[in-house]
Amino acid sequence: MRIPKALYSVMGPIPVERLDVIEHENPAVLVMGRWRAAERAVALSREVTDNAAAFQTVMHEWTHTMLDDSGVSQFLTREQTEAVCDAVAAVLTAAARAGVLIIRDAKE
Repeated sequence: MRIPKALYSVMGPIPVERLDVIEHENPAVLVMGRWRAAERAVALSREVTDNAAAFQTVMHEWTHTMLDDSGVSQFLTREQTEAVCDAVAAVLTAAARAGVLIIRDAKE
């Protein structure tokens, strides 16, 4: 599974950026990815070296963009949002591993 450089959104392409460190209020927590809504970008930690884990993390963050862009996230608690993102990312990753889903880079 290839990690896309950009994801599709109805509001335009969303770049996927590899970062050395993704900040968290608790320095002991490893943050694997983050949807950066203000920048409209997905960050993926360079510490995530397993391809399947990196792909699933990007799919999780992409789901955050879908929930935000559709307005659904405003009706969910943080815990509900994370559960939905985990579930969707797991399905997308399983489909990609099975070869029935191919994620291509978004274009302008």
